[in-house]
Amino acid sequence: MLSRRGALTTTVAAGASLAMASQASEPAKAQPARRVIVDAQVHIWLAHTPERPWPADGIGQAHIPRPFSYYELSARMDEAGVDRVVIVPPSWEGYHNEYAMEAAKKWPHRFALMGRLRLDDPKSKDLLGTWKDQPGMLGVRHTFNRLQTGWLTDGTADWFWPAARQGRHPRDDADRRPRARLPARRRAQSGPCLHHRPHEPVR
Repeated sequence: MLSRRGALTTTVAAGASLAMASQASEPAKAQPARRVIVDAQVHIWLAHTPERPWPADGIGQAHIPRPFSYYELSARMDEAGVDRVVIVPPSWEGYHNEYAMEAAKKWPHRFALMGRLRLDDPKSKDLLGTWKDQPGMLGVRHTFNRLQTGWLTDGTADWFWPAARQGRHPRDDADRRPRARLPARRRAQSGPCLHHRPHEPVR
């Protein structure tokens, strides 16, 4: 004969078993997908050296007075909770994409890039055909500041817009001149674009 304590223990155990069985028979609720955070423009750079010199107008323009590696960038991303970034090689280094491509090749799940292309070099047109075959390359980055200020109006950049559209190359145009605007005809010719003028408030 069961005692009062034994009957209570048996009842509790049976109830727990029924609850667990009921939970097991219910379909598992889908967990909300984790949001992936992407920073669409970051800079990394190497030191100015005789072997890898910066252009004269780039010296002293870096955000901090030392190199900033993709290893340090990755650590900063972890601290900030950023999953992926698009590396934009900085204008003060000149036309160097190789370090950003090295980062994208090492950690392709974290890094991609918008590469810099010389608009004043006739040979650059030949590079567009295989531009996005390079490691992590998403498109082309332009800056129209300092020595490149007149390229939008003096004809230097005219060849690029139809060539970019033909190859469907996304581009990122940055212009620090307060009143500069890419003519509508060229915007229509050149395809997908992210256009911004740094250091201006978002309106």
